[in-house]
Amino acid sequence: MKLRLHGMAVLVAGLLVLGPAIAAAQAGGGPEGRWDGAVRLPGAELRVEVTLTAVDGQHRGTVSIPQQNAQDLPLTGVRVASDSVIFTIAGVPGDPTFLGVLAGDSITGTFRQAALNAPFTLLRASAADVTASLAALDTIIEKALADFNVPGMAVGVVHRGEVVYAKGFGYRDVASRLPVTPQTQFAIGSSTKAFTTFALGQLADRGVFDWDTPVREYLPRLRLWDPNATTLLTARDMVTHRTGLPRHDLAWYNRSDLTGADLLERLPYFEPNEPFRQTWQYNNIMYVMAGHLLGTLAGTTWDEAVRRQVFQPLGMTNSNFSVVDMQRAPDHALPYRESGDTLVRMQFRNIDNVGPAGSINSSLEDMLKWAAVHVNMGRHNDTALVRPATLRDMHTPHVVMGGLPAEAELSPASYGLGWMIQTYRGRYRVQHGGNIDGFSALVTLFPRDQLAIVALTNRNATGLPGTVTNHVADRVLDLPHRDWLGEAHTQYVAARAASAAAQERLDEDRRTGTQPAYPLAEYAGTYTHPGYGTLSVRRDGGGLVMTFNGIETPLEHWHYEVFSGLENPADPTFHRAKLQFEGDLRGRVGAVRMSMEGTVPPIRFGREPDAQLSDPAYLQRFAGRYMLEGGGSLLIAVQGDRITMELPGQPLYALVPDRNNEFTLEAASGYVLRFVMDDDGSVAEARLIQPNGVFVARPVR
Repeated sequence: MKLRLHGMAVLVAGLLVLGPAIAAAQAGGGPEGRWDGAVRLPGAELRVEVTLTAVDGQHRGTVSIPQQNAQDLPLTGVRVASDSVIFTIAGVPGDPTFLGVLAGDSITGTFRQAALNAPFTLLRASAADVTASLAALDTIIEKALADFNVPGMAVGVVHRGEVVYAKGFGYRDVASRLPVTPQTQFAIGSSTKAFTTFALGQLADRGVFDWDTPVREYLPRLRLWDPNATTLLTARDMVTHRTGLPRHDLAWYNRSDLTGADLLERLPYFEPNEPFRQTWQYNNIMYVMAGHLLGTLAGTTWDEAVRRQVFQPLGMTNSNFSVVDMQRAPDHALPYRESGDTLVRMQFRNIDNVGPAGSINSSLEDMLKWAAVHVNMGRHNDTALVRPATLRDMHTPHVVMGGLPAEAELSPASYGLGWMIQTYRGRYRVQHGGNIDGFSALVTLFPRDQLAIVALTNRNATGLPGTVTNHVADRVLDLPHRDWLGEAHTQYVAARAASAAAQERLDEDRRTGTQPAYPLAEYAGTYTHPGYGTLSVRRDGGGLVMTFNGIETPLEHWHYEVFSGLENPADPTFHRAKLQFEGDLRGRVGAVRMSMEGTVPPIRFGREPDAQLSDPAYLQRFAGRYMLEGGGSLLIAVQGDRITMELPGQPLYALVPDRNNEFTLEAASGYVLRFVMDDDGSVAEARLIQPNGVFVARPVR
């Protein structure tokens, strides 16, 4: 190590390192414990944190420098007298030494290194001081639940390695009046992402993989829409949301049967809207791929890798990866949404298929263990779970998120490896929220202050976790008061009024007096897209019902060929969604378009052929020889789940299933073979429809 002066800092092997002196005990007790303070360098202060222990009469210690993410650096030459203590940093040029005098709960003295003499002051750190700063917080949070119409909330604080606050408020089950506790399980949504990157970082520490190696070296089947992105894509690109892909969330939403491997096969069909590595765009599917990569490299599944590498070492025994398991827990929260002034219970949304992006469920107690390892530089008790350099990489900006915050206290935000990073009122802050049906969560870290705050709620899309977190941070960090909750409540009331007014104007763009071009029965059918899967439409009484990803939505005619989703109280996902049907050249409904991802053109679902036209048993009724009017013949044969047509002197034609016993010629656009059936289900005739006419052939019995 090399300790040298550099401007206003003391640099040791790239880290600011200062070894403070701590005085001996007076009436307040011995020097054991934690001390906080600063060395007053010319023109600046450098904060230091010291921990002293005594074993068999021998004192030992460590020093941390939050401003440089230096954690638990060892002290040597610790000498304790009745009113003084001396510490020296071993092996550092210039013998950096602190000499201090104890006066109650403070230590003052001089830091010496070579020709430098600088004053320092340390104060005895106390969890009680932080706890005192949170006095009256219970009452404030209880009022906030009522003001923001949130059923339940759990809030916890870790400061300098200790849990100084952990409480539940309101109800996890409103109808049964069951209270939230620190053991209540909540869905944490996208706060899961940091678990995925943490586990990948552990593999990087072991040399199993590299963040900047093209992912195809690990997942050879990976393909993207953009061939250039396919070649260059790295794990760092995936987890920092810079792939050029927008969200495309409806491709996986409510599809618990889809696996990471399934989504891997669908990737080439998700259209980007930005160039590769140019713009930050939030994307859950890329985190699914990151989890798939983690499982592949670990020789297991994503969830098992996180369980072994994170949950078990941290003792997170009250956490799981599926709402199926969550509902088996004796103490779990129910999900709610706001409808007007009323809280409405929602159904649990199974998102196991995108687990690496957001499926973890956990309690406040467990999440505080998770948050603590981040502000403790990757250490849990005496075990290093990840290297400090790897953790700093996760907490370091890699891509600017774009836009300017409305609040003067916040800097523009950037994204790290599973974390959002910005300056909050002059403090370095790292955080990630999570929102999934009926739950909103936020995990916030102040690494340089060794402070972590966790806020969990069981209400859909509420900003209360962030507002409470700001309030708590101001109290613990002794920042100037600002009425975050009052300001947020004013905005909340105004936003609800604006939303209600906007709802009343939804019909402004509707063209009245129009009719659909086809009878409703013509719209019924199955439509597919290679990335988004299947969308089906069926007749139901006098109307139509759409089903997508298992969600049923009644449709009403909106105007022309556009239909609009009516509300399904059980699942309003597609309420007001618009479907535009397309006619084909033959005057039939051939496709439907729907805006699934607002940043790309509407997704086109092509009409699927009738399933029976790929059934070998059904196809046998068409097989045989047919005589054409005017002479000549054609031969129809079944080959697997397809049929072929042979004409004398012409190549063999493969026929592509369509519908209503019609087939198109694979190699001849605009040619159709239609089978006309008798009442008994046998073929009466085959009609070959060509641009130059319709030719009739009858079966040879």
